[in-house]
Amino acid sequence: MAIAVGDMMFAKWSEDDVWYNAKILGVHSDHLEVEFVDYGNIDEVSLFHVAKYVHDIPREEIIDENVSFFIGTVASKEIGATHILDGKEKFIEDIFHLFKSGKMSNDIKIILEDGEILANKDVLSTRCLYFEAMFSNNNEIKFIEGETNSVDMSYCTKVIMEKIINYLFSGEMRFNDFNLNQLLKLMNMASLMLLDDVFVNVETFLIGPDIGWLPDSGVNCAFLPELVSGLMLAEQFKLEAIKDEIKLELYKSLKDIPNIPDIVEDSLAFKFLPYSLVKDILLCEDEWSESDWREMIMDSSPSTKQKFDAFVFWLSENDCSKEEKKKIVDSFNLDDFTVEELLTEVRLSGLYSISTVCSKAVDLIQKKDQAICDLIDHINYF
Repeated sequence: MAIAVGDMMFAKWSEDDVWYNAKILGVHSDHLEVEFVDYGNIDEVSLFHVAKYVHDIPREEIIDENVSFFIGTVASKEIGATHILDGKEKFIEDIFHLFKSGKMSNDIKIILEDGEILANKDVLSTRCLYFEAMFSNNNEIKFIEGETNSVDMSYCTKVIMEKIINYLFSGEMRFNDFNLNQLLKLMNMASLMLLDDVFVNVETFLIGPDIGWLPDSGVNCAFLPELVSGLMLAEQFKLEAIKDEIKLELYKSLKDIPNIPDIVEDSLAFKFLPYSLVKDILLCEDEWSESDWREMIMDSSPSTKQKFDAFVFWLSENDCSKEEKKKIVDSFNLDDFTVEELLTEVRLSGLYSISTVCSKAVDLIQKKDQAICDLIDHINYF
């Protein structure tokens, strides 16, 4: 659901858990600033506690007396008298409730991975080109689904298809009640079903400049497992823009990867990444110009030691060819390590020969000694 400053919606006030008419004053990544227009107070509310239509407010919730149950949006309260009665929102709401109640003639059965959904053929055909072609009466091309009134989509879960079918019947879809993996599966199904508007809006919700909901692993390492599995799905579904953003988030979080097994459930997910994606993460800096990279990463770039630790962490459960290993190892600048790190963790990793490690350690010691001598000479000079 796209939200912009000035939109009139419904919002739940945390002080009394009541839903009120509200105007959006500010849009942030994890909350909204709203004015409860009937009372004049301003507050911050969660993205989960706003609704565009009355039917989106859970039935068991308490709703303020000023909220209209017959008009779909609060904005209609600000429109003056007119000679046109606009009941489109109420019509949509009624049709949606008819569908949800099961009283509509649902003549199509959609078979899914974990259940079935019944829906109306005419509505599906009218709202979706995919279903229109499937149920077409074209004499030249006939699909078995049009004859059996049964659609096998066993590669899709019920929760994803319910989201799509509800959208086809109501014209609205919420994204903030899905996790990252579900949203990526929704994008994949939207692509397969020619629902370009759904695909574009989910992508914008995840990585758009105004919302950018994609979990910020650089701040909260609890999101790492979700980002790792999301990266694999983005690769599988060929969602290149999403894949690039997730790679960037994981790159910024490389410092956390070896240190989270005790505090984050499923933290070992990073070890299950294929070499190709691990390489893409560790070397993603090479894909950008220096100026663009500085703008995106700023102070979030991991150190060479942190990238090294993440690769060693992955290698503890995986292996790769000498050429593949060399591709990543060559990106580590040994000058960025301390002498102690070289003689312990770097040497024990087996990624470098003993002579290479020792030679670099001696070189660093000599440089340090020379720097001390230069400092002493400088002090004595004054």
